[in-house]
Amino acid sequence: MQVFPKGEECEKSFNSLKQALTTFPILTYPRTDKDFILDTDGSNEGIGAVLSQNIGNEERVIAYFSKSLGKTERNYCVTRKELLAIVKSIEHFHHYLYGRKFLLRTDHASLRWLLNFKEPEGQIARWMQKLQEYDFEIQHRKGTSHGNADVLSRRPCTESCKHCTNAERKFGMEIDISVKVLTTTSADPWSSCEIQKSQLEDPNIKPILEKKLNSADRTSWQEIAPESPATKRYWALRDSLHLKDGVLYRKWESDDGNSGRWQLILPKSKIPEVLRETHDSASGGHFRVMKTLSKTRERFYWDRLRADVEKWCRECHACGARKGPKTRTKGRLQRYNLGAPFERMALDILGPFPVTTKGNRYVLVLMDYFTKWPEAIPIPDQEASTVAEELVPKLVQVMACL
Repeated sequence: MQVFPKGEECEKSFNSLKQALTTFPILTYPRTDKDFILDTDGSNEGIGAVLSQNIGNEERVIAYFSKSLGKTERNYCVTRKELLAIVKSIEHFHHYLYGRKFLLRTDHASLRWLLNFKEPEGQIARWMQKLQEYDFEIQHRKGTSHGNADVLSRRPCTESCKHCTNAERKFGMEIDISVKVLTTTSADPWSSCEIQKSQLEDPNIKPILEKKLNSADRTSWQEIAPESPATKRYWALRDSLHLKDGVLYRKWESDDGNSGRWQLILPKSKIPEVLRETHDSASGGHFRVMKTLSKTRERFYWDRLRADVEKWCRECHACGARKGPKTRTKGRLQRYNLGAPFERMALDILGPFPVTTKGNRYVLVLMDYFTKWPEAIPIPDQEASTVAEELVPKLVQVMACL
């Protein structure tokens, strides 16, 4: 929900809107003879849910629920965030939903088959075990029709707001670099004007951006052929490249077409700053290549992205100082010089052999490293007491002969 600007009229409108959302006829009491409908949604900032019922051929709201995500939860993948929204929402409305069949609606199509996932492990297994206590049916709903829960999962203010900032600081959720990209202050290095300027200064992005800005016609290969290999690779993605406020973005969509995101075409000058944020910062966590790559691809795209991420993680001083070598080192072989008999002796046990008439089935072998004198002593077992009883008298006898 957007915060209104200051002013008596705006404040009055805002209060009227809040009053309408929390009073009849939008908000009503639950009916025991009607089935519940639970709409859930998750985002990078929080999760939201709306509990409702069909009363009088109209869908009426019973209750609202929203929750900000913590540091660890913000690092979850999209599917895990959506599943977290379901788990937390059902827990919150437990007193309404337990023991009753209800309809669960989500805009994330993958969750339709997730509950039938075979051999789940870890956190997913614990969540699914918790959900098995409830009787519900999952239904996918397009994002355009899922605005009731979607608005509850968003950050309340897109602009600077002391209330939201204080709340995020309390839970360790300061605005990250993805929010900075959306700001429009000219002094901000991540404003649209500054990003466009940086893209125009990048020799690999400049030809693509200029042709997007100056002409609506499709760029031919003859115009791109003299450019650098990186520019040609950007040109190969021309169908997914779009301009938003003069800034070049790449539109990524999943294979099933149910989810997508806008990736900023990042200029070369901004790459170190982004990698520091996604890998070196407190929210980055110094994760390995795949996690850092996944976090970076959620918001940005540039040529040779994977190679740059791998190089950055490999050359990270903090990672190198904390993580040991991949292979365990072995001690070097060395000589052991001897100068007298019985200074160093070797001992081993052979067997088991067939039992002798005296009940022995093992052989205690003893050899002096200096003289190479061998001794073989039959013993009935490998117990330490047995070895000591046979070994000590034999050593005394041999040393007496010398």
